[in-house]
Amino acid sequence: MKKRIAAFGMMFAAVCGTTTVHAADGWYAGGSIGYANNKFSSSAPLVLDEEDKPVPMSEKKHATAYKLFGGYQFNQNWATEFEYIDFGKYKSSISGVSDAGVLNIKSSALAASLVGMWSFNDAFSAIGKLGLASKHTQTTGDLSDPNGMSLIGSRTTLVPLLGIGAEYRLTQRVSLRAEYEYLGTTEVVANTDKYKIKNSLLSVGLRYRF
Repeated sequence: MKKRIAAFGMMFAAVCGTTTVHAADGWYAGGSIGYANNKFSSSAPLVLDEEDKPVPMSEKKHATAYKLFGGYQFNQNWATEFEYIDFGKYKSSISGVSDAGVLNIKSSALAASLVGMWSFNDAFSAIGKLGLASKHTQTTGDLSDPNGMSLIGSRTTLVPLLGIGAEYRLTQRVSLRAEYEYLGTTEVVANTDKYKIKNSLLSVGLRYRF
């Protein structure tokens, strides 16, 4: 009898363990809001200010961003994920000179990634992400010169996506997620000048398991 009870206990534990693993399997979706860091640089000819000093042609701009994501989790450690990221709109000084006008920039991306998850306990886990993104960047603007030079450019490029983060399970289905993601460089040509834009995102959001 004791052997039967022990065997039953082992079978029950195995079933419970299997149930716990499969509870993490399946489809999920979520959304996040965050802080986009957009680095802008230009290969335009050297610009001098009123004192004939070179004007920096590189700067960082920040914007409020958001993303929507969804995917399928195969087990406790691996998932595949798709996401749409809007890095927001921001303005960049074309030459740093006050009367030179501004360049309006907007970036967004569609991405697919392989996600690795490492659980420290039943509630907390770390996230690593590696994927590819189709990033679209559009620039519009006008120089304040007599010719009214237009600076309009648009380009979609394939860039790598690298991410790290963490999740905290609030309920069986809902988790709080924090992430940092980097999405490479896009080069846009506007009026023969080249502009490079690097985008990254720090975000916090919720993930819901169906």
